[in-house]
Amino acid sequence: MSKLNRIAILSDKATAARARRIARYEAERKRDHTLIEQMIRAFDFTLAGTQTLNGYNVYSDQSNASPGVPSPQSR
Repeated sequence: MSKLNRIAILSDKATAARARRIARYEAERKRDHTLIEQMIRAFDFTLAGTQTLNGYNVYSDQSNASPGVPSPQSR
């Protein structure tokens, strides 16, 4: 096997591995996006105030279950 053939094979393996990593990342991102969408529909969020936590200014919120929205498990 020539050096060019070995390089081509390694390049193909790297390309396939990269495609798998990208597919895995996109699947995780889609799952996370779905979860966030469900949370937005399931709760009513209101800003409760601001405070300092470990030296950082942070927001605090009040969240209540939205009326009439079933939990994802009951669907």
